[in-house]
Amino acid sequence: MTQVSTLRIASAGPSSPSDEPAASILRSALLDHFPSNTTAAGGTITVDNKYFTATVALTDLDIDSASAESSTDSAVDRKEDGMILAFHDVFSASSTAAATSPLDVLASVHSAAEASNQAGDLLRLLVAVTMGPVSDKSTKAAEEEYSRRVLWCLDRGYEYVEADCSVEGMKLGHEDREKDGFARVVEAVGGTVWSCAVNKPRGGAASLAAGTGPSADRSAAGATVPQPTERKESKAKSSPNSPFSLPPEAEIIGDDDDDGNDDEGGKLVFDDLEKVMAEAARIRSQAKSGALTDEQRRMRAGDAAVALMGVMERMGFDDSSSADGEDSTQGAVQQVPCVQGEVEDENSA
Repeated sequence: MTQVSTLRIASAGPSSPSDEPAASILRSALLDHFPSNTTAAGGTITVDNKYFTATVALTDLDIDSASAESSTDSAVDRKEDGMILAFHDVFSASSTAAATSPLDVLASVHSAAEASNQAGDLLRLLVAVTMGPVSDKSTKAAEEEYSRRVLWCLDRGYEYVEADCSVEGMKLGHEDREKDGFARVVEAVGGTVWSCAVNKPRGGAASLAAGTGPSADRSAAGATVPQPTERKESKAKSSPNSPFSLPPEAEIIGDDDDDGNDDEGGKLVFDDLEKVMAEAARIRSQAKSGALTDEQRRMRAGDAAVALMGVMERMGFDDSSSADGEDSTQGAVQQVPCVQGEVEDENSA
């Protein structure tokens, strides 16, 4: 049985009758960027990186459906893996935030999606779509609206992105390490470990048998991947005063010794991962309570992201100079429960 991940894309928020729905604009942009098949309703894209391949269906949100489990094709096993809420960013500094904020509509759309089992949680994005450069948001009213959107996302497990989906805007930022705009949407979609993902052999692993399911593929790959034999130094550096500063003995792990140091090194890595996630929770709580300014929140979220990348490297997810290296690293981050909602969202703020 063919397995396909479903990524729901829904329009919400203010728009004019003459506007093409924001969801349609974003879907077309994704179909143009990824290898795609437009014969199916909504179209499908193929996510292909150094770790796995996955087929993802870009599907409309159907809130009139009683359940998302019904499918007209019994040969296809569909998994509700993600949801993108898209809206036209029509915020104007000359108007009031209350008159232009899409949050009320977004809340009802999100609730309807959850009620109909269509709110997948592997990837959740709130995308403010523009067809040109994002307007100046340096005014106090615009900054307050931006903060409201980010906090709305944090409460529901979304990441907020402002994406220019014009022809020029779709080309920008893909080579940047810290991506934003449409490039960030592409990175998030390409880095998510979808339920239908089929792992590729790593290192000297034998080729996987054709026709096996994702679970069997993951088991086979995991059983044949050799353990690291070289000592590695963490490339991510944190400031001495950062809450993520790690003890010197935790900076390097390896298996040079045969006296059980590997087990101790692995324990240190997971201890550090727990520290990072705990700090992410504190950032989120303080941001919601208003205890942090926007600048403080961004700085602390940046420290959290750097620390998380360092832990990921020590767990075996190395940086690569290949074209898909950064997307693959993002995929590693997605495998850590709850980090996407608590650290990545804050970093995009």
